[in-house]
Amino acid sequence: MTGALFGAPFYFKHSFRLVLYIATMLSHKNSRISFLVAISLLLLITILLCTPGAKFPKVGWQDKIWFDKWVHVVLFMALVVSWGWFYSGKKEQSTNSKKTFITIAVVSLLYGIVMELVQEQFIPNRSFEIPDIISDGVGAVLGYFIAVRKYIKK
Repeated sequence: MTGALFGAPFYFKHSFRLVLYIATMLSHKNSRISFLVAISLLLLITILLCTPGAKFPKVGWQDKIWFDKWVHVVLFMALVVSWGWFYSGKKEQSTNSKKTFITIAVVSLLYGIVMELVQEQFIPNRSFEIPDIISDGVGAVLGYFIAVRKYIKK
């Protein structure tokens, strides 16, 4: 019981700091745009991954070139790059480090894994697929390299 009481102020203190940080970031026009791009892309990916499988057209040539897997690669690459763009707008040098971009890539991959679990449990005609997770990981890694190259100043 005491642990919960002592944990609550810690949680609220850090939540408040996070809200202040985001508000500060969004006070700059470029940060607002990059945040909107990143959030919009995250919402688009969530909508696409939560769309029932019967809603997607069945085209034979798409299966032959693994179209679905390429879409995962591109979406997750764009997701990592867009969040990298948002975090690169911060003035402090520590935010523009490789560690920040690795964290973004790992969180993006974890998001992909969670979405595969959501598909398996809650979305009709969708299933948990390891190749989708591999594609998400490839996209996140490519996004990491693009973000590092683009946003880290040497």
